[in-house]
Amino acid sequence: MKGRSLRENSEGSKYGHRIAWIGDKLRVDSEIAKGLFKVTCDSILEHVYMILQQSEVANTETILMVGGFSESPMLRAAVMDRFPDKRVIIPNESGLSVLKGAVLFGFNTTVIASRICKYTYGISVRGDFRPGIDPEEKKVLVRGRLLCEDRFSKHAEVGQSIALDEATPEQTYRPSEPDQTKVALKVYVTESLDPEYVDDEGCTYLGSLTVDMPDITDGLKRVIGVQMTFGGTELAVNARNVKTNEVTTASLDFLNHEM
Repeated sequence: MKGRSLRENSEGSKYGHRIAWIGDKLRVDSEIAKGLFKVTCDSILEHVYMILQQSEVANTETILMVGGFSESPMLRAAVMDRFPDKRVIIPNESGLSVLKGAVLFGFNTTVIASRICKYTYGISVRGDFRPGIDPEEKKVLVRGRLLCEDRFSKHAEVGQSIALDEATPEQTYRPSEPDQTKVALKVYVTESLDPEYVDDEGCTYLGSLTVDMPDITDGLKRVIGVQMTFGGTELAVNARNVKTNEVTTASLDFLNHEM
């Protein structure tokens, strides 16, 4: 309250009987102090529980706690109480584990064999318009064909394990116009598992690459094969002209985008 000291406000609050001023120090009841961390601890426990429900980690027997908050006695006790059937390991200087891991990775990227996708990755495509499903504002007429713009074509999804520097399965696309000599592939990311369109809430534009297709002989039958490769801090998008086997590559830096 304005015009009153911290001591006066605290002593007059509903917690006044559970806190005390000793000289210039404030002594707080232990249950109140623990309550300050309850929401955070509960959130972490629920997140770990949801991870352990996934089939890929169903037989997990050990939980390794790293990071600064792992040194908190309250979080340690909460994890052990919630998962009594798991062995919980907390290394010495667990707060430095993340930093040490980053340094090791900087010197040798092969120390990480695979990573779990934090986002769903895909490109913006045009597909056949689905009456009653696709929004009318996304309907476009191209040479007599009704198409839907901005559809999200997924290449990797949230929670998927991907080996470092290993390309995702190739997906094929075709130009939407027979005389099209260039195809722009725009890459998007989102935290959603199954996004429908690239302008859905939470979708973020990551970057793009342009594929040259000067030979229009085959018209709409021309095919582009697209793969994504996840490296250290970059995503490489490879687009292959199937007829000529010419490959166009774009490297998109995760660090330069707020996601």
